Amino acid sequence: MALKPKLPPKPKRKAGMRAGLTRAIIAARAEKQFETGVERFSLRSLARSLGVVPASITAHFKRGVPELFDEIVKAALENVARPYKPKEEPADYLRYLFLAILTSLHGKSAVSELVVWRLSDNPALVPVLAERLLASLSALGAPKDSVPKLFATALGLIFEMILTESARSRAPDQQARSNRVKATIDALSPTEFSHLAEFKDALVAEVAMGATAAPTSELAQVYSNRLIALIDGQ
Repeated sequence: MALKPKLPPKPKRKAGMRAGLTRAIIAARAEKQFETGVERFSLRSLARSLGVVPASITAHFKRGVPELFDEIVKAALENVARPYKPKEEPADYLRYLFLAILTSLHGKSAVSELVVWRLSDNPALVPVLAERLLASLSALGAPKDSVPKLFATALGLIFEMILTESARSRAPDQQARSNRVKATIDALSPTEFSHLAEFKDALVAEVAMGATAAPTSELAQVYSNRLIALIDGQ
């Protein structure tokens, strides 16, 4: 009888590792949990939702929650900074980039705030985004010694834009916000505040639809044009 060849032993998984569990899977689940309520987020609750113990998460994220948060931010922004198209104007690219960021974060108010927090701490956290933003500043003619300061200014404008859109599209708050707008206008004198009275229904509807409406290019253009104007003034 021919002897069966001995197979090499299967490599042992490190402590805490579970087959099929990856950084991407953990980050995706964490993002969903994060959006349901920041105050309820913890490694223990995240591990429970994945059917593992907390050590299985820290086996993938050695620095724990901060590293996991960074992974969520990277995943949220990894595809926003596409390469330049042939002969594309840097101003047009900036306008695209600002809108792409808004689109990627739309309806994710908690992740939006996380993006602002983590990029404030580490502006190079998403390297492709940082690289192409710097390239755009240089291509627009910013003096070399002004680029680092303009980069910080650009991030500040992006953060302001993100938080403005986040407040507009915070889904759980939309009905309460629209009710407050209506109640405030109803309490005013229609004679003294004739324009508010005239546009009340439209204003209330605009607030109510904020959570479902896609980000507008107008908002992205406001902030990108502010940046372009600053560069032109150098």
